[in-house]
Amino acid sequence: LSKTGLSNYINSSEGVLYVELQAFINGGSLVNDSRRISLNDTTNDERLLLELDENANTIKAFLTSMGNNIGSVEVTDVNQLQLNKIAVVYNINSLKIFINGILKDEDLTISSVPSGLSVLSFSDGVGDFRFYGKCKDLRVYNEALTDAELQTLTT
Repeated sequence: LSKTGLSNYINSSEGVLYVELQAFINGGSLVNDSRRISLNDTTNDERLLLELDENANTIKAFLTSMGNNIGSVEVTDVNQLQLNKIAVVYNINSLKIFINGILKDEDLTISSVPSGLSVLSFSDGVGDFRFYGKCKDLRVYNEALTDAELQTLTT
């Protein structure tokens, strides 16, 4: 699943990707067992990526600009088989991940942001690492929400 033409709704300089989802498997046996949801520019060059990792209980998020990883967060204590509320917030200063009401990780070294984000994909942006699971809710906010708002959203 992919939806293009969303540039009026996705802010490249800041925003939130929120999902309420449940995976069919908790991890996997191969690297390509990772399942991803992304905001992207139809390439791997500019994107915000949420990944249910091939390692059990691991959820990651990455921020990429000009093909370079400019930030990442990782959580290793979340059962992918449970329904989880996940929010990834990004801006010029930080990348944070909230899961089920708790700030789980943050990267405060962000010094740039992706540009041209206009597509929402249930993959990595080019059709690989497709998301397989249940998605109960998905939202894109075109501004960074506060920590208190993110805690409420994911509770």
